[in-house]
Amino acid sequence: MESSLTFRTANAQAVQNLELRVNDMGNVEWRRLTRHEAPSGAPVLEVRHESFIFDSQNRLTSSLVSGQDAQHFTFAPNGNIESKKKMPGEK
Repeated sequence: MESSLTFRTANAQAVQNLELRVNDMGNVEWRRLTRHEAPSGAPVLEVRHESFIFDSQNRLTSSLVSGQDAQHFTFAPNGNIESKKKMPGEK
């Protein structure tokens, strides 16, 4: 399921837009935030995209934010997070 929400000023000018996709299990697969205007009123366009990967037990195994190193998560047999690692250069 994909969804979108736009936040506007009193004069109906778009300030930011949030889009996301949720899978059948309710996990957010990706989200994108687009900013159309800085708080000072100066026009700025900023886009931040995040994507997420889950294992068969619905645990987050990877996350990727645009412009940043990917992060990977591993789990102990009891389900607790065992490690969280940044993967330099994997963007």
